[in-house]
Amino acid sequence: MQLVYLDGYRVFHNGRCRNMSLSYTLVHGFPKEEIRAILTTELERRIEANKTKWKALEGPQKEFVNSEHPHILFGGARGGSKSVGMLLAFRRHAEKYGVEAQGLLFRRTYPETGELIKLGRFIFVQEGWEWKVGERKWVSPNGSVLQLKHLDEDGDAMKLQGFSVTFLGFDELGNWPSPEPIDLLQATMRSAAGVPTLFRATANPGGPGHGWVKERYIDVESEDKIFIPSKIQDNKPLMDNDPGYIDRIKASGPEWLVKAWLEGDWNVAPGAFFESVWDPREHVVEPFEIPPEWKRWKSYDHGFKSPAGCVWFAQDYDGNVYIYRERYWCSKPNVGSEAPIEEIASEILEAEKKEKSRGIKFKNNVADSAIFIRDGRHKSVADTFSDYGVHWESSSKGPGSRVQGLGEIVDRLSNGSLKVFSSCKHWLRTVPSLPADPKRIEDINTAAEDHLYDATRYGLMMRRAKTVKPKPKVKKPDRFTMEWLDNLDTLYEDQTQWI
Repeated sequence: MQLVYLDGYRVFHNGRCRNMSLSYTLVHGFPKEEIRAILTTELERRIEANKTKWKALEGPQKEFVNSEHPHILFGGARGGSKSVGMLLAFRRHAEKYGVEAQGLLFRRTYPETGELIKLGRFIFVQEGWEWKVGERKWVSPNGSVLQLKHLDEDGDAMKLQGFSVTFLGFDELGNWPSPEPIDLLQATMRSAAGVPTLFRATANPGGPGHGWVKERYIDVESEDKIFIPSKIQDNKPLMDNDPGYIDRIKASGPEWLVKAWLEGDWNVAPGAFFESVWDPREHVVEPFEIPPEWKRWKSYDHGFKSPAGCVWFAQDYDGNVYIYRERYWCSKPNVGSEAPIEEIASEILEAEKKEKSRGIKFKNNVADSAIFIRDGRHKSVADTFSDYGVHWESSSKGPGSRVQGLGEIVDRLSNGSLKVFSSCKHWLRTVPSLPADPKRIEDINTAAEDHLYDATRYGLMMRRAKTVKPKPKVKKPDRFTMEWLDNLDTLYEDQTQWI
């Protein structure tokens, strides 16, 4: 007579230890009632034995778990026990509202959900929860349900609109390049029974979504959304059981990375491509009046569903380039405003109106080569821009052009010859934190919000002559005066000014 091994419950039968779960199978006619009795006794024992286990850690995790605020981001340091906090937050919700508590919890990719399943086996199984493999959900003894989903394509969010949940969670929020699917799924948060709906998210600094997460939760104070920061020191069990963990973190990377991992510092971006060359103290300058003789031009990256972006450049006498203006057409981070070309062209012309009235010209304006494509029936995007008075030259899209353009930016950041006005908020939000492509480490991850970066790349690759500093004009003196004799050497250097 033998019992089936399942899911992590240990029962004794005929003096031998067996593994079982609440989902059991009868084998060889083993009495059903005896199996149920064994499981019930074991479950009660485990619940009693584990009453003190899996409590929220004192500090930020406990605050996150117990808060009734409708919208919270919990995050920061690596090892801050954020994923556990997410599961404990739903457990509390389930205990309070029973069968009316219905949850959806997302990770970016399917393999990543395996970590949540593993954690659930430690937290939930001991309390009688059952893991439904085929349905990928945890079911508690009181009927509450937590479904685990992945969302690696933004369009998949539309397929889930039929759900109705009281708890919506996103673990590692920074892995989503755009907030669009997250915002769309908030429409699933509803409860006919009057159960309060909760939005919960966790995140570390870095990832494709670093910029929009930081802007939405860290850089602003809002009553609608709150941020609960965490540090590695908050995870006391980890510190006690692995005292060498911090030393290993300190030895694993540069100072900026260690600071992010240990302190959850959102002012750095782990994995950012430009982290070794970007220094806001050197590269960000306050706006100033640009001399009229400096060369000026602009570059443009087109988008409709994705953002469109335009940046303006000015070059000084030493060859330093300043990004002094931006326009960014987005409805939210990494989501386009769907503005028509007429509107974009009008905003560009309006931005330049004052400068052009003073005789300042913009030459060698460049845009993504894709806007010059014609399909035989319709005008190209570039043609439509020309109809509205905005003219572009095509950017380079030859072999190696992406890496070449990236190299141009890196070189200028390295030698300090690229400056950005502090008023260019979208550029500063998106470009410095862009992550590297995990499959091509010599390039930017195109899944991130890279539209103003692309515009910058196009603009810097357009070669142009240096800005020449004009010679000071020398006043023509009266002939044969002492002033004339005193300035004789200077006058002979440039006779055209007085002869």
